[in-house]
Amino acid sequence: MLYSVPGICVGSAQDIYTKCFNITLLECQQCGIIRGAILLLVVLFLGLAILIGNVLTVLVGIRRCRRGKASKMDICRTSLAIADAMNCVQLMFVIYNFSWSMNMTPLELYWEQLRQRGSPFAIASGVWLVFGFSSSMYHLVLMASERFYAIALPFKYKWQSKRSVYFSVGIIWILAATAVGIGTNMVIS
Repeated sequence: MLYSVPGICVGSAQDIYTKCFNITLLECQQCGIIRGAILLLVVLFLGLAILIGNVLTVLVGIRRCRRGKASKMDICRTSLAIADAMNCVQLMFVIYNFSWSMNMTPLELYWEQLRQRGSPFAIASGVWLVFGFSSSMYHLVLMASERFYAIALPFKYKWQSKRSVYFSVGIIWILAATAVGIGTNMVIS
């Protein structure tokens, strides 16, 4: 039994495979072009908004660092924007994946997904996804702990050096790389 169909298709997987067996998903009435166009527009709009916002955040953060006016949160925010921009790149791959999925029959799509499983492209995509997601989450934890430190111990926070924040951000990126390494080892073995 084949179970993998795009989320824009309406009906059960068995129903879609039966009705659309010899035609591409783009031509199948249960996987209409209107739903696909809406999905692509939403992904494109979100992707561009995320990319533009994060690029502007990085540029402002770099400018503040060069002028020596960057706060501790500016450092964290700039690093978080880099991590989120990585997630945006992953999001934009939805457009590519959607286009090749819709131009295949359900059976071709199933066999292509089986063929891609464990391929270098699939592994690289998984590494990119885990690295971007885990680095974003670790950055949010760091920023929350920085805010808590500023509220709970304001005098100590005021004297915290920017060097310690840079060190913490470096640890965040190392932890994200470690998460990728652990996840990759689990998948390969």
